[in-house]
Amino acid sequence: YESCNFDINRNFLFQGDWMQPFHRLVPGILEKIPVLIYAGDADFICNWLGNRAWAEALEWPGKKAYNKVELKDLKLDGHGRKIGEVKSSGNFTFMRLYEPPRKNIMSKTHQLTTSSRTDMREGTWFL
Repeated sequence: YESCNFDINRNFLFQGDWMQPFHRLVPGILEKIPVLIYAGDADFICNWLGNRAWAEALEWPGKKAYNKVELKDLKLDGHGRKIGEVKSSGNFTFMRLYEPPRKNIMSKTHQLTTSSRTDMREGTWFL
């Protein structure tokens, strides 16, 4: 086990990269491009419950439609292996991934980047 590098963390902090009210920018971004919010179900720092609550509370024109959508199984490839849950409406998608994506980013990034948005919205990814 290796902890996060606090020198790097401090350098980000001193450059102004810390908690900011970026949620105010998301509605404008949603008008132009798709937005994906994801969190691992075992990650206590970026927990999925807080991210889901944030996504459902976000003020944007599609909020009512988004909040009517239920989480559904997120499956990987044709074998139906369940890797999490997904909820999507319009340009906004929330994903709960099993295991913390920040800690095993190599495998999760491969899974995320080899999928099309259409497949993601349907709840199945193909590699």
